[in-house]
Amino acid sequence: MKIYLLSVAFVLIYIPSFSQLILTPDGMRDEQDTTQSYVVFEFPGGNQSDLFQRTLAEVNKWSRIEKHVEVIVVDKASILISGETEPTRISGYHVYLKYVVSLDFKDNRMKYSVHDITFDAKGSAGEVFKVKASYKRGNFKSSIYSLEGDLISEEGKRYTEGVFNGIANRIITNFQEWDKW
Repeated sequence: MKIYLLSVAFVLIYIPSFSQLILTPDGMRDEQDTTQSYVVFEFPGGNQSDLFQRTLAEVNKWSRIEKHVEVIVVDKASILISGETEPTRISGYHVYLKYVVSLDFKDNRMKYSVHDITFDAKGSAGEVFKVKASYKRGNFKSSIYSLEGDLISEEGKRYTEGVFNGIANRIITNFQEWDKW
């Protein structure tokens, strides 16, 4: 329970400072260019190897504390993070957000992408909560967006964006704090 509260507090503290991703009916997108399904962060003066090592150290640090997080390193150029959040309630559904995030490194840049967003939940009618409805549902709130792409659950959208911006913010904050010790 302490880890969950710490995670929520961390996400809420850092969302305003680096918010870079927004949730659309098509998944997570760059808030500056919603045609892009990724965000690129530049770190002046850095290089690919240094960025990779610093990021891997930070990801390993917090992934060992949180439950249900797996880190995979690919060719010392990419890091895949597969995880599951603590349960929360969205629109009356008790949900666990499962995700896959990739971090790719090139020169002094890091490409941050969210590849998979799945809500593992069963509502009272036995329906799974989704990012986008797969068919018209009347007034049911079992998805964040309707089939037509209209926002149904502001709460679900804010929560999902908070999870993914929280991950990016942890990494960015690490770079800002790296030399302060």
